[in-house]
Amino acid sequence: MTLKQKILQESVRKGASETNMVRGRNETTFQRVHHFHDVMGLPVAQWPVTPTVSERILRGKLMLEEVMEFIYGGLGLTLVFEAGGSEWFLDQDSLVVTHEEGHKYDPVETLDGISDIKVIADGTGVAFGLPVDAADWEIYASNMSKLDESGKPVVNDCIKECVNKGQMTCENPLHYNDPSKPQGKLLKGEHYTPANMVRVIVESQPDEQKERTYEWLLNTGS
Repeated sequence: MTLKQKILQESVRKGASETNMVRGRNETTFQRVHHFHDVMGLPVAQWPVTPTVSERILRGKLMLEEVMEFIYGGLGLTLVFEAGGSEWFLDQDSLVVTHEEGHKYDPVETLDGISDIKVIADGTGVAFGLPVDAADWEIYASNMSKLDESGKPVVNDCIKECVNKGQMTCENPLHYNDPSKPQGKLLKGEHYTPANMVRVIVESQPDEQKERTYEWLLNTGS
């Protein structure tokens, strides 16, 4: 699907924040993410803790995945590694997040990096005229739509009568809700609503600017 086709399709679909009744409209993004973690059963630390190596690697992978999507899919740029007069094009599959013995977790540098990344991300929205606050709300509403009808997260857990059921240690992938996904991954339930950034961009504009913004998006995607 081309970007232009996607824009045409998304323009007639309601956004997640229009479809799902969720709390937190006046909350900060951090408060919404905290609530999302709490509801989904994801880690929530009440005070500073030392994460395990596996937890650090997971966070690094999640961050890298979104950065690569931003650079390649959003900005339309390419990462190239240059060394010894040679160049190698990098994609997400060629980059690995790993841990070397002796490299310790630094909470001060981690917090500094988180804040810098948030400032750069918001600064990109400011420089490009994109409604970041409205997009944050749309993403939150989309994430919360992953809950099932009883308000519980759909986790890729073992569904067989194994001794290890519910402990994330079953080694038979065929025992999971979705064998193609990693164990423990949050799955998208029947009521999942994808975030609709086309509507976020258009609806954030004044009424007299909405049609012009929509036409601009179509031309950008052609």
